[in-house]
Amino acid sequence: MACANVGSSNPDIAGLGIILSFVIQGGLSFALSIYSAGLDTRFAEVRLPKISQKLMTVFFPRSDRDDIEKCHVLNERKSNVRLISRRLKKWYIDQLLAIISDVQTLNVPEGISLLIGAMAQHATLNLYHYHIIYDIASLTGISVCASLVNVFGHKKTSILDRSLLLVVFLFLYLAFVIMFGMKLKTWDDDIPGQCYNADRISDSTSSHPYVDNIYLSLTCLYFVVSMGLCLQVPMLPSHDILTKTGKDISADLGIFQENKQLSSTDVGLLFVIGVINVLSTKLPPKLRQLCDLFVESVKQLNYVVTDNKFSVLLLALVQYPLHTYMLIALREGNDKLLDGDSENYWGFGQVVALILLASSLLQGARLISIMESQKALRTFNAAICVGGEAANGNIDRCLGFSRKNSHKNKNRSRARSRRREKTGKNILKTTLTKRPNNPLSSMNKSTSTPSSPSPSVENSSSTPPPLRSSSQVSYPTLPRGGPFVQNDSTSVTSRSNTPGQLSPYSIPSVSLIDLTNDDDNSCPPTPTPSSRLSRQPRNNSTTTKDNQYIAYKDSIEEGEIDSKIYRRLVEGPKSLKYPASLGHVYCVLREETPGYIKIGSTGHDVGTRIARISPRKRFGTLKYTVSAMSTYFQLVEKVIQIELHNQRKVSMFKDKLGAQTYEHTDRGETITGSPRQKIESGKTEWFHIEAKHADEVRDKWITWSTQHMPYNKNGDLNEFWENWFKRQMEIDPYRKATHGSLHLRWKGLLNPTLLEKSCHYLAKRWPVVDQCYLRVKHNQRTIPWIWY
Repeated sequence: MACANVGSSNPDIAGLGIILSFVIQGGLSFALSIYSAGLDTRFAEVRLPKISQKLMTVFFPRSDRDDIEKCHVLNERKSNVRLISRRLKKWYIDQLLAIISDVQTLNVPEGISLLIGAMAQHATLNLYHYHIIYDIASLTGISVCASLVNVFGHKKTSILDRSLLLVVFLFLYLAFVIMFGMKLKTWDDDIPGQCYNADRISDSTSSHPYVDNIYLSLTCLYFVVSMGLCLQVPMLPSHDILTKTGKDISADLGIFQENKQLSSTDVGLLFVIGVINVLSTKLPPKLRQLCDLFVESVKQLNYVVTDNKFSVLLLALVQYPLHTYMLIALREGNDKLLDGDSENYWGFGQVVALILLASSLLQGARLISIMESQKALRTFNAAICVGGEAANGNIDRCLGFSRKNSHKNKNRSRARSRRREKTGKNILKTTLTKRPNNPLSSMNKSTSTPSSPSPSVENSSSTPPPLRSSSQVSYPTLPRGGPFVQNDSTSVTSRSNTPGQLSPYSIPSVSLIDLTNDDDNSCPPTPTPSSRLSRQPRNNSTTTKDNQYIAYKDSIEEGEIDSKIYRRLVEGPKSLKYPASLGHVYCVLREETPGYIKIGSTGHDVGTRIARISPRKRFGTLKYTVSAMSTYFQLVEKVIQIELHNQRKVSMFKDKLGAQTYEHTDRGETITGSPRQKIESGKTEWFHIEAKHADEVRDKWITWSTQHMPYNKNGDLNEFWENWFKRQMEIDPYRKATHGSLHLRWKGLLNPTLLEKSCHYLAKRWPVVDQCYLRVKHNQRTIPWIWY
């Protein structure tokens, strides 16, 4: 006999808003969890860069071997540059996962509150609503478990509070399951509220509540096991429960017996590889070759231990479609059998649930907006940080994630700098100050002497500091600030460049070079910006500062410089050596004449390059160097020289013997040379700008060239950038009153907003829209909100 009456309706439990809120948040949590796990930097090198050459060989057997090799090398270098950018993107996604996790676990009427409310109303709840609450609670625990694996798998400081909440949720869940099982024993098709229509979730000949008890037992056991594994990953990473299982599976399937380290690889990966081995004989030839490439690439990854995140996510993911289907099927099959008003009635509970869902979606939109605005800084920081710590696998420390007691270190460092600056003492051993909540900081500043490393670095964990909030819940830190911490009048930071530390394609974030002793390769103590200002410069030459530099050429209008930059970008790197390997673009400060910067590029070691420029202090002490890497380093140097044309100077130092290096008649005219051996190796260009401005100009072009990859393999500008630059030069020519400066003008052109890109594509497709847009732009005073 079928159930005819399932009881009274309850929109606050089985309403459409409640179910949609949980299903959407659970699905979003799963999608982000899988994406976050895929962004794990430990998997970055096993992807296409490692097998791209073999993939091209499989699908393009007639291609030239040299071309395939070049593409493989370029892909490998790009993957090294993007390694840390991938790590930073993961932290943005993990923050959203943490928010969704807390919303589903804590907030009314979800998670713990839902279970408490259900147990408080157990006497009046009908069996249909018991089943709905059970599936909703299962969705909550599964999605929170998936979030827990990614967000807190390597974050010791916030494991305890969230794990305790999850344990409380688990106890409430088990208590509710017991109550649900007892309620199933009272099943009676003739009594309203003691049955429900199960035609869509079970066979018509099934016996109730027998099949319902089986469903409850199996799903509850599966849920508890998956929850235990989720808690085990962050709390007991060194005692991996699945490690033994992975070894057993690998032994049974005969996988990787020649490599003992891979026997502890993720069980999910081992299972997938086992299935591939079984089915490989039945696959088409091309697909079989791809499977063999996948297995071979995993075999090459002999240093990765994945903490079984992938397996735990798979275990949780299996339950999500099951409980989602049960919720939808139960509601559709029992909606017409309820007494009272329809459960589609929008009451207080449904509105609150959707508001919480909207808050999560708005938070996600805000994070996407921040990711877009910080994309340039993130990519540039990756370009300067793939080296040293990152090359050795310590990516968190390289990114500045490992900072212990950062607030205390910041205040102590500032106070120490002020005291030593007032007393005029030598402050070479002072630690550089830094912002505490800046995971984009390109390095961890250590203490002054190499023999005394900073305690904050040695004893720090590899996790970002939590954000301050009104509650006790902490989220992964969002990036704040630029790639370099700007202090006082200079943004030049320092990092020791130990020989032999960097990988072949690694990028030293900052190289500190001191040529005081040409025979000593050790790095000196790091001065703070305040010490650089307080120390008196040493003059080796007999000329004054004003007489040491003359104008390189006559000044030209900034509008003409703007046009030259555009033409140089369109010309691209074709006239240079291209495709080229990664090279440095460096900035050098001459200690004797502050305010003058040398900007150049080199495809070799920066220290060797600086030593060639100033052998044995002949032309002063070139002490501080900031460098960044790009494939287009020569083009970046040329564009910077064009942009800073009016600030470009020529040095006319005197060497130790007192012989003047250059002779000239009037400022700005052609310089007549003296003996070649007295010339600064032909490298005489200097720029009369502050170090902070030099950093910003260089960072702008390096970021654009590394992030957007604007040129194709032939050295031609991509279609979007060519059309974008051309259109902007036509409709918005440079005007100092409007743009402020060339730097700000091109900073905006190189980083178009989403609205600007949309208008550009619309203008290209529909010229009428472009005309309307230009008319509105020229009359922006009447419609100010349209102007972007």
